[in-house]
Order: sequence, then C-alpha cells, then structure tokens
Amino acid sequence: MSDMHTELETRLTRYCAIDSQSDAASKTAPSTAIQLDMARLLVQELTEIGAADITLTDYGTVLATLPARTANALLVLVLLPFWTSLLVRTSAWIVLLQHEGVINSALLQGGFIDAPLEMLYRRAAVYTAMTHVLLPFMVLPLYAVMRGIPPVHMRAALSLGARPWAAFRRVYAPQTLPGVGAGVLMVFIQALGYYITPALVGGPDDQMLSYFIAFYASKTINWGMAASLSLALLAATVALYYVYDRLVGIDKIRMG
Repeated sequence: MSDMHTELETRLTRYCAIDSQSDAASKTAPSTAIQLDMARLLVQELTEIGAADITLTDYGTVLATLPARTANALLVLVLLPFWTSLLVRTSAWIVLLQHEGVINSALLQGGFIDAPLEMLYRRAAVYTAMTHVLLPFMVLPLYAVMRGIPPVHMRAALSLGARPWAAFRRVYAPQTLPGVGAGVLMVFIQALGYYITPALVGGPDDQMLSYFIAFYASKTINWGMAASLSLALLAATVALYYVYDRLVGIDKIRMG
C-alpha cells in the first residue's frame, strides 16, 4: 500500500512541477496534461458511482418482490453497514481480497486456482467496497417505494395481454422513479466525497477527486487547484440535480 501512495505522490508532485513551470512562464491556466488527467478522474468517478447505482437498484428490486419474512431478514443484512465504521468495513475488504487473504486461501484449498489472484488495489475492489458501503442508501428508498406499489397493477397488465417485460417497463418501473431518484442522489452525494475506500483498496489509477483535493490542499498548498477540483465536484452535483429535475421532478422524490 505504501508503494501505491508513493507512486501517487510522485505523479502529483510531477504535475505540480509542470503546473508551476507553466504558470511562471505564461501566467495562464494549468497545463493541458493536468487538465486532461483531472477530467479523466472525474469521468472515472462518475462511472464508478453509476456502476454502484445499477447494482444496488437490482438488489432493491429483488428485495421488494420477496415474502415479508424473507425480505425483513435480508433488510437486516442491508442495515448492518450502518453499525460498523467505514474504516473497519474497508479494512475487512483488505483482509478478504489481499494476496494471502480469505478468498484466495479458500480458492486455493478448494483447488479452483493454482496461484493467488491479484484482487486488491484493482478497480474491481473499489467497486465491491463502494457497493457494500453504499448499499443501504440505495436499497432503503427503493424498498420503501416498491413495497407501496399494489401488485394488482402488474396482474392487470398481464391479464390484458402485456408481456412480462413490457408490463414491468411500462407499468411497474415508472412507479419506482421517485425511489430510484432519491437513492441515486443519496448514493451520488455520498460517493463524491469518497476518500478512505479508494485510497485503501484501489490502485494509483483508481483514486477519486477527493484524494487529489486533499493532496493539493494539505501537501502542495496549491489552493487554486484544490478549489478548482472542488468546483468540478460541485458542478457535477448540480448537473445531476438539474437532469433529475427535468426528467422526473425534484418534488417527486420520496423516501417511502
């Protein structure tokens, strides 16, 4: 892990040196290399958040269709992350995914693999840890809204000749949009400030903007770059808010 952080700091230090030389020579905006890299980081962050949203939406759909007793038992599992510190949960994934961790040991003993898999410090590890931490923020509003949809709507659509997929897409799914919107906004806002999880389980190319904001603000004392990255995060949040308001309507967000 120390090697990964050293590589990140080396890369950022190089960028800062390039940026300083550019500013000293022309007094203009930061170099193109830095701008492109920061744009790539923002796109990567939005992609990771979107992947987590899709996974959590599927889980909420399944949970809402199960019998009440089974759904309540699974709901307890959803709430478990709330009772554990974020640092503890992330450290648990390190124990599971590391080179000699629980998963690799189980696969080796079962004869499924011949050598340990490299699962830690990969983007898949960031996806997995983020999904685990953000699970309640997406599932709970989805579950509350989906439980309130009368089953008779789907039965009526099927009895009138609609195929199951068409009935789900045109009858059931539109009624879940308030819960989906609430969950997406909550997950997005939480994930924008992710710092610990990508830093611990991700590689040098898997860090989010919060890591670089902290780096520029505390280590290089480049307040201008830190402020620019913070503004980029704010702009992404406002853009999502605007898109949701145009497509669904912010007044239709419901938590249950």
